[in-house]
Amino acid sequence: MTQQSSLAESLAIHPHVEKNEPMLMLGCGNSTLGEEMIDEGWSGPLIQVDVSSRVIETMSHRCHQLIQNGHMNFVQDDACELSAFRDAMMQACLDKGLIDAIYCAEEHNQLSKILKSVSRVLRPGGWFVFLSFSRPEFLLPRLLQEEMQDVVRKRRWTNLQVQELEKILLYKMQKVDFNQDNELRFPPHRIRNDKARRKHKQNLK
Repeated sequence: MTQQSSLAESLAIHPHVEKNEPMLMLGCGNSTLGEEMIDEGWSGPLIQVDVSSRVIETMSHRCHQLIQNGHMNFVQDDACELSAFRDAMMQACLDKGLIDAIYCAEEHNQLSKILKSVSRVLRPGGWFVFLSFSRPEFLLPRLLQEEMQDVVRKRRWTNLQVQELEKILLYKMQKVDFNQDNELRFPPHRIRNDKARRKHKQNLK
């Protein structure tokens, strides 16, 4: 099995999201992840977004058969806005590296904008899933700064999960469904890596 196939399987949105539900993929670049997910049985459609018109043109040409079959589409858009998409039209949103790149570039205001735009286009109860090399104790305070500080306005996110894969972390967070329990359930440091936690505590001393 290829590394990309393993990655597609590790995303493991199903059974939270059915494989025929519409999904948005941010900052697709020239990644084959969408094609691998189709091979794993996802029919989506998977709608891949990138800010670069050249990327969209190249990927549309490469995946023209999947586009014709209705399994995939490509849209030029800014992840900070997602202006091409209506409110609450997606059941899931995936990101393979955009969040990580923006965090490492210390463009923290853009992180907040992306989170807001993703929340807007997700249906209530929908999932945002992203991969990152950044540890949750460092990434989450920046990514969820407004969410953690705002104690008056209704929360946008709940049920945060962090899973440690072989070389990267898989983050999942669910858009609040206001018809259900709105309790904020963020376990930001509960990942199975006791050695890393001990090392981080030692660095703080």
